[in-house]
Amino acid sequence: MNIDDWLSEHPDLPDTISVDSSLIDILSIMLAPPFSKDIYIVSDNKRLVGHLSLKKIAHQLFPKYQAMHTRRQIIHRVTGGTVRDLMNAEFSYAKPHEELEDVFSLLLERDIEELPVIDDNSMLLGVVKFTSVLRYLVDKEKTDALCKL
Repeated sequence: MNIDDWLSEHPDLPDTISVDSSLIDILSIMLAPPFSKDIYIVSDNKRLVGHLSLKKIAHQLFPKYQAMHTRRQIIHRVTGGTVRDLMNAEFSYAKPHEELEDVFSLLLERDIEELPVIDDNSMLLGVVKFTSVLRYLVDKEKTDALCKL
């Protein structure tokens, strides 16, 4: 099964936010049910430009619980910064033509919970969630085993 087919059957749309949003804005989205561990940052023309995890934001907002502070964290706290200042501009992603098994291997290899799917114009099409693929593969194995009986 390719990713385009997967997204048709599992239309998981990720949380997105503008690059100029504040960290408080992003937290209000991520902490509202259903809770998100990841949020994707989009430009004004809706292209995917970055990624942020809930843990990274927590590290930024609650430095007193950390033993060390990076220069970037200190500068951000002084300037107030936006999502653009903290986001990861380099991140893993999948393309619609890729095979589900290859994407699952990438999720396992990089210990990723979900992987954004983008087209050739960097438009966000959806996400492939590790737990959804795992559930699918387990069910497929059970079905294959029953067919062999």
